[in-house]
Amino acid sequence: MVVVASAIVLLCGCSNKYIRLADSRHQQIRMASRTFAMKIAPELREYIQPWRARNLIVGDFINANTAESTVSGQELHSLLLLDLRQELPGVQVTPFAQKLPTTDSIVVQGTTRYIPGKGADDSPSWFRIHLALTDFKDERKIGEASLLINARQFDPMPSRFYRDAPMYLTGSRHKERIDAVAGKSQNVRSVILADAAVAEAQNEYEKGDFSAAERKFNAIRQADRSNLTALSGYYQSMTKLKREEEAEKAFGDLLFQAISENNLSVKFLFRVRSKEFWDDGILGAHYTMWIRQISRQVLASGKCLVINGHASNSGSAEYNDELSLSRAKWVMEKMIKVEPKLEGRLSAKGKGFRENIIGSGSDDALDAIDRRVEFVLRACN
Repeated sequence: MVVVASAIVLLCGCSNKYIRLADSRHQQIRMASRTFAMKIAPELREYIQPWRARNLIVGDFINANTAESTVSGQELHSLLLLDLRQELPGVQVTPFAQKLPTTDSIVVQGTTRYIPGKGADDSPSWFRIHLALTDFKDERKIGEASLLINARQFDPMPSRFYRDAPMYLTGSRHKERIDAVAGKSQNVRSVILADAAVAEAQNEYEKGDFSAAERKFNAIRQADRSNLTALSGYYQSMTKLKREEEAEKAFGDLLFQAISENNLSVKFLFRVRSKEFWDDGILGAHYTMWIRQISRQVLASGKCLVINGHASNSGSAEYNDELSLSRAKWVMEKMIKVEPKLEGRLSAKGKGFRENIIGSGSDDALDAIDRRVEFVLRACN
C-alpha cells in the first residue's frame, strides 16, 4: 500500500522555478527509487537540455545520524543509478566511485534518517530519504526531493567498511556533508570532491582490495589530516593487511583528530542489558588496543576525561540510568588499569537513554549506536 504525503521537489534550472510535487511513503525500496527517478528526470532533462555533454554523478546515501552507509542505502543507490539511466537516455550516469565530478557534472547526494513511530505502540516507523542535486560548476543546489520508506523494509546494517570502522565518523566533515545536502554549505565543491575521493577508496575496501584501499586512503589523509573517514580507512586497511604496528599508529592519528574535534565516540558497543562488550567477531579483537591508545593519548594531553555511558530505549529510565553508568565505569576501570596515573582524572556518568541517536528500543543492529560510551576531554580543575 502506498500512502501519499506532502513534500517538495525543487529544480531551479535556468528559470529558477520552484516546483511542488507530491511525495510518497513506500513499503519497498524498489518503488522509492522509481519514484525519485520519475519525479526528477523530466525537470532535470529540461535543465541539462542546452548542455548535452553534462553528466550525472550519483553519491551514496549516508545515514545522517551515524555517518554510515547502510545495506539498504547501497541498494537504493544501485537502483537509482539504473532508474536514472532509463529515464535519462543519452546522459552519462555514474557513481562517485567511478568518476570524479567535473565542471560539466550535476551531482546527486543523499542521506537517510530514522523517524520513529509516534503515538500508538504499533504506529509504523520510517526512514526519511533526502536527495539533493547540485550544479558542480556553479556550486549551486538546483533541486531536492524526499520520501519515506517503511523501516521494516529498510536494512540499517552498516556496509562492510562501516562495520569495520572503530568509531562513528560523525565529525566536522560529516556535518559539512549534511549542510551541503541541505544547501547550507559554503564549500560545496570541496565537500563533493572529498566525498568522491573517499567513495573511490571505500569501493576498493568493499571489494576486498585492501592494498589499493590503503594507497587511496593514504593519499587523502596526506592531503587532509582532518578527514576522519580517510584516517579510519587507512587504519582499517592496515588492520586487514595485518600490518599491526602501522595500524596502531594509524589509530592513534585517528584518535588525535577525533579528540581535537571533541568527537570521540569509539565503538565500544555493549551487549543488550549488559555492561559487557558486544563482540561481533570483528570489533572485539581490537578493544584492547583501542583502550591502550585512548589511555595514552588522554594521559599525554594533560586533561581530564568524562566518560559518558549510554543505553538504548528499552526498559525503565531508572534501569537504563544505572546500566549506562556501569558501562562508563567499566571502560574507566580498564583505562586506569592501562595507565594508573589516570586515576583521579577520569569520571563516569550515566546518560541512560536521554541522548539516544536512534531511539527505536529495538535492541538490535538498528540501535546499537545507542548502547555506547562517548569521551569528552576537559580541563582539570
